[in-house]
Amino acid sequence: MTHPDTIATTKDKLTWYHWNHINTTYYNDTMKGQGVDPACPGCTDMFTHRAFGAQVSATGLSGGGLTLSGTGLSSVDVQITQLTMVVDDPSTWLSEVAKVTPAPSTASADALGKETATSWSEISERSYIELSGSGANAATAKKITDHVNWDRYLSLIQGRVAFAPIKFNGRKRIRHHFALVHFLDLSRFLSSCAEAFNCNDTGKGWDMRGWGADYWWQNERQPYYNVLAQGDLDTMRSFLDFVSLPSLHGLS
Repeated sequence: MTHPDTIATTKDKLTWYHWNHINTTYYNDTMKGQGVDPACPGCTDMFTHRAFGAQVSATGLSGGGLTLSGTGLSSVDVQITQLTMVVDDPSTWLSEVAKVTPAPSTASADALGKETATSWSEISERSYIELSGSGANAATAKKITDHVNWDRYLSLIQGRVAFAPIKFNGRKRIRHHFALVHFLDLSRFLSSCAEAFNCNDTGKGWDMRGWGADYWWQNERQPYYNVLAQGDLDTMRSFLDFVSLPSLHGLS
């Protein structure tokens, strides 16, 4: 993407979105790069004019834009609404996200936490890696374990319910030189990025999303090798559907 996300002004809510209206050739370029006619039967351009974003609200908090605040609160119930849709104008997305009301949960925070823990426990029963070390090696062992879990988390949230394969160069994160080089040092990344690219103003920071158009197996294999080794086969469907397109349309 060559343009940043938009922060909308909404009363007592934090709202931001991205609308793909400038780079409108990625779908055609990607399909052609994979040897598939973009107009093939059953093929739909889901990228052009695609709007995605989120809206945050919280009981007892007011404001908007970049900040919500409140006083005299001992607890806050935060609701985050996410919406993705293809629209001719972002105002349509704004009106639709305002209509989406998260279903109120009758479960306590503790109960929801236990439900999440149970879900991840079931995933870890497939496989897990946990390194340990002593002395100077302890920190390195923990770092490797944390990154294995982080990598797996990214693959799961992108591959389990998806319309397109996991994108290799950055996945959900940006493909940005400083993001890759300084991934382990957030403060260094932010200072370097701000100095070299003026991230917040030009969209070349957190919301750059400069993935490029094509999928290359040389790189695409990296997340999916991990997926297979970890036994997370439920992340494979979108990838298998995508790579089957050329054969379905008589191409190789």
